Amino acid sequence: MSALRPRRETREVSIGGVAVGGGAPISVQSMTNTKTDDVEATAAQIRRLGDVGCEIVRVAVPDRAAVAALPDIIAAAEMPVVADIHFDYRLGVGAIEAGVHA
Repeated sequence: MSALRPRRETREVSIGGVAVGGGAPISVQSMTNTKTDDVEATAAQIRRLGDVGCEIVRVAVPDRAAVAALPDIIAAAEMPVVADIHFDYRLGVGAIEAGVHA
């Protein structure tokens, strides 16, 4: 078993009001496994994650339909929403325009 290393100093950033890094406490984060364009299912899963202590949630943004759903998901979420983007910068730009927190 290896010895524990000292915690590396990092800069604190804020994701939708939740402090991450620096001296902030470790935040609980998770990711949905619903189809993001299914707003009702995604929002319900985010509520359940919040009920068990999640503080930041990631959602997959694989296509334009997911981008279109983001404003409604963000409005329903009681925690910061982070967009998980792959391979297409236009989805990232759309997610930012939709109001994601990171």
